[in-house]
Amino acid sequence: VVPVYNEGPRLLPTIEKIQEVLNSKYSSLDTEVIIVNDGSIDQTAFVLTQLQSSRLKVVHHPVNRGYGAALKSGILRASQEWILITDADLTYPIDQANELIQHADAFDMVVGARQGKFYHGSFLKRVLRVIFKFLVEFATGNRIPDINSGFRFFRKKDVVPFFPTISPGFSFTTTTTLLYMLTNKSVKYVPV
Repeated sequence: VVPVYNEGPRLLPTIEKIQEVLNSKYSSLDTEVIIVNDGSIDQTAFVLTQLQSSRLKVVHHPVNRGYGAALKSGILRASQEWILITDADLTYPIDQANELIQHADAFDMVVGARQGKFYHGSFLKRVLRVIFKFLVEFATGNRIPDINSGFRFFRKKDVVPFFPTISPGFSFTTTTTLLYMLTNKSVKYVPV
C-alpha cells in the first residue's frame, strides 16, 4: 500500500521500482500494489490513469484526508492477508522488503528501522526525536529504534480493529506502534 499526495513527477519511477522488485523476487506470489491518491492537486491522478497492470489497484480520495486515512483506505481495499506499506518518494528501500518479510512468521509487525542520515535529520529533529523516543519507550516499556517508520509489514486482520483509534493524519505509524506494543503484539525492528 502506497499513500500518494502530489507525487506526480516521482510516481512512475516508484511504481516501476515496486513492480521490478515484485517481478524479480515475488513473481510466484499473488501480490498487488495499491496506490491511494489522497486528493492530489498536481498531475498524480493523470499519471495513475496512464498505468496498466493486473497487479495495480488505484484508490482516489476526492480531497486530501491525510496519510493515515490514505493507508486505511488502501489496507481496507487489499485482498491479501499481509500488508507492506511504503512511501511514494522511495525514501524506504523497497528492494529490502524481504528483510522484513522473512520475520513475518514470528512477529505481528516488522518495521524497517531507518539508519544514519535517513533517520536523524536536522539538529532540531534529532533533539525532538530523542525526547519523543524517551517518552514512548517509557510508556510502552520497550526499546523502539524508529517509531514512525513508514516501511512496515503486518497482517490486515491485526491492524483493522485499531482503525477507530488511529488518526487520519500523519500519526498512523506512531499510533500503530503504540497500539501493538500496549496490546502485547510482537514488533520486530530490522535495520534498513
